[in-house]
Amino acid sequence: MSEKACDQMPGLTPSPHGRGSKEHSAFKVCSSFSLSQGENVGVKGSNLSIKNFLNHIICILTVLLTTVFTQPVDAKINVVTTIKPIHSLVAAVMFGVGEPHLLVESGSPHTYTLKPSNARALQSADLVVWIGPNLETFLNNPLKSLASKADIIALAEINGLVLHKIRNGEHGHGTIDPHIWLDPVNAIAFVRNIASMLSQKDSANTSAYNTNARKLITEINRFTKFYRPFMARIKDQSFLTYHDSYQYLERHFNLHLNYAGSITNSPDRRPGARHLKKLQTLIRDRTVKCIFTEPQFKAKIAQMFPATSKVWTSTLDPLGDNIEKGPKHYLTLLNNNAGALFSCLAIW
Repeated sequence: MSEKACDQMPGLTPSPHGRGSKEHSAFKVCSSFSLSQGENVGVKGSNLSIKNFLNHIICILTVLLTTVFTQPVDAKINVVTTIKPIHSLVAAVMFGVGEPHLLVESGSPHTYTLKPSNARALQSADLVVWIGPNLETFLNNPLKSLASKADIIALAEINGLVLHKIRNGEHGHGTIDPHIWLDPVNAIAFVRNIASMLSQKDSANTSAYNTNARKLITEINRFTKFYRPFMARIKDQSFLTYHDSYQYLERHFNLHLNYAGSITNSPDRRPGARHLKKLQTLIRDRTVKCIFTEPQFKAKIAQMFPATSKVWTSTLDPLGDNIEKGPKHYLTLLNNNAGALFSCLAIW
């Protein structure tokens, strides 16, 4: 969808600065989308067009691709990151300066096996950014043996984070839910910390890092501001997730009380017969309105719940495996997940 197409959507006003402007923002172009008087999202019979809402999300993502960051001198540091969402935040802060190396291109960081190219990247790294030992367990020893000369940022250990305990006994390493990047408040804390550390390691580009960080933080805050009123309209609709990875996003929008449980405590384990029967009862009694699977588990959901079940299904993804890596990955991930929550639960 082009910016011209966005302009034609009801309630949208394009930014007067146009493409390429330093003041240009996806949310400035698209965020004036609002409910018409009398529309009531999340209530049966609503006049709100879900298609129009989703078109608006496409508009945001399209315009985000035109955001311009500062273009300074090449970085003199080698930065290694672990998972796509964290790589995206680092890449956005480094935009125009350098590009970080990504270790886990796809799949779970719990079960990832280090490749020879990853080992070489760690050996030449000046800075390694990861969540911490409770998530990327495959890195615990290699960081000591291969990246002994690098500075390490364990994002789970920085100050100012919103942290929640594990709800369903998942992720046997530690008691804190490690999916901390799904809370935009935490992402902002990450960005500030990353910009500070990059500036210490590469002072010639301090201005670029700080400028890029401010722009990224502005976009993350606009994401929250845009979605807050929509999420308030689905606060009474309950849902299941395939496994419990999303409480940081849920709690950010006060949806955690809607959470009815997860299908499995571990993605690689099929739920027991007793647990599955309990979930099927919730669905049959219409207590649960929507089931959120993940891209790689759609077939399993179809096997567990008959097509006749009166429940909607949609897809959430904590890592954004199917989203291209890079500076826009994180904002795309947030928009995809928030849009899926709203569009599936608003039909009720």
